[in-house]
Amino acid sequence: DYVIFQQSIRLSWTNLKHYMKVKKEMVFGSFLSDVLASFKLIDSEKSPRKKFLHLKAINDSIGFLLKLNGTGPDAGVDDQLPILNYALVNSQQLRIFSNAKYMELYIGDKKNKLEGSQLSQLLSACEFIANATHSSLNNVTKEEYIRNCNKATSIDTTTEKQII
Repeated sequence: DYVIFQQSIRLSWTNLKHYMKVKKEMVFGSFLSDVLASFKLIDSEKSPRKKFLHLKAINDSIGFLLKLNGTGPDAGVDDQLPILNYALVNSQQLRIFSNAKYMELYIGDKKNKLEGSQLSQLLSACEFIANATHSSLNNVTKEEYIRNCNKATSIDTTTEKQII
């Protein structure tokens, strides 16, 4: 959890274009504020069922965003996961991995169903963020990655300390 939180602070300078190749500028509307609210509710709710409902709301918002921007009904995990990565970085949640593991305890026989798929995507996004480097992002050099991460964490860039 702590590593994911630290990385989300370091990666706060990123945009959606760093996670996915976008052909045109995407219209976000209230997407980010809706998703951030759902992430906060996942953390604050005690009931696993309610946590799953908020996770579904996040995935529904991602689906709507893709539909709004013309990706269409054939959008798959490859289209959704980069947006989830971007949203999770922006949410800067302190206990998202613990919440996902807690939800995993209660998923039961639904592992192959929609909730299981959504939970797998969330766990995959957590893993992506925890292990993100300059090569994980699109069109970002190592120097640019280090400089921007240092700025985001207010580290003096004259020392050129490497993050990873």
